Amino acid sequence: MKSILLLLIVVAIVFAQVETVSVGKIDKRYSALVSQEDLIEIIKEIEILFEKQLGFNVFDYSQEVGKPIDILYMPPSQKKKKIVQNQKKSELLKKRMSDIKVSKSYQQTIMDSTKKQLESQYKNLNRDIQQLNSYVSRKNSSRNLSKNDYETMKRHVSKEQSDIKMRKRALDRKKRQFNSKALSLRNKVNQYNSLISRYNHYQRDIERLSKSYKEIKGKTKKRIQTTNTTYTEDGKSITKQDIKIDSEKIEIYDFENLNLLKVILAHEIGHLVGVKHIDNKGALMHPELQKKQINHLSLTADDIQAFQQCFSL
Repeated sequence: MKSILLLLIVVAIVFAQVETVSVGKIDKRYSALVSQEDLIEIIKEIEILFEKQLGFNVFDYSQEVGKPIDILYMPPSQKKKKIVQNQKKSELLKKRMSDIKVSKSYQQTIMDSTKKQLESQYKNLNRDIQQLNSYVSRKNSSRNLSKNDYETMKRHVSKEQSDIKMRKRALDRKKRQFNSKALSLRNKVNQYNSLISRYNHYQRDIERLSKSYKEIKGKTKKRIQTTNTTYTEDGKSITKQDIKIDSEKIEIYDFENLNLLKVILAHEIGHLVGVKHIDNKGALMHPELQKKQINHLSLTADDIQAFQQCFSL
């Protein structure tokens, strides 16, 4: 009689447990950002924060024995490099735009004031020309104008005409200068608009690349242990497979400052003790790094619930 072989796979369900962590390797390329002492202090701050907000302990720090926390260097991908390049270009353009905007605003104020002055001076000049023409017209229509009066009028008109010509030449020179500055201002406006267009292009490119790029700043390494047990029951050979998933260590790959490192590490410690991702925005255990957490690390009500459920409390 042939025996029937059955394979029964049983995945062990293990609730979270208090883990012990220690400081592992710190890549020398991060030596300027974080020291071993800094990392220990951050770990202890997270430990105190978790216990204070949860009301129970979830992990401990050990100087010698514990799951290591390694800070490793991971070369950026081509997509990441492109995003960083675009961000740097955007910042430079933003600085140039700011400088031009200030200069443009100041120049526009001067131009507006100069334009008003020119308009007023041209208006006064035209008024004086009209007055001189009216004076000449009146004198020419006078029938009792003596030779002496005529010569006096002629000298007066000649002097006024000379003065008007000088004023007009001076105003025309100012107008040419004004037009030259106006052209310079228009060029500056065009340059500013061109910078805005380039800036928006880089921003759209960053947004497009970021949508398809998921940056991994840290990871909790898992160790899978499989145990097979074979036994016979009712004449049948049964193999039972127990799968145990155990957290092995934490790896941190990328951070710009200690506040960011603290949030990444707190998130990964959550995974280390068994807490999974939650979808609620603002939560520490959200799959995406939350800016609110960087500014002020804290467990939300959803985080606390996730920890309690994980520890079966």
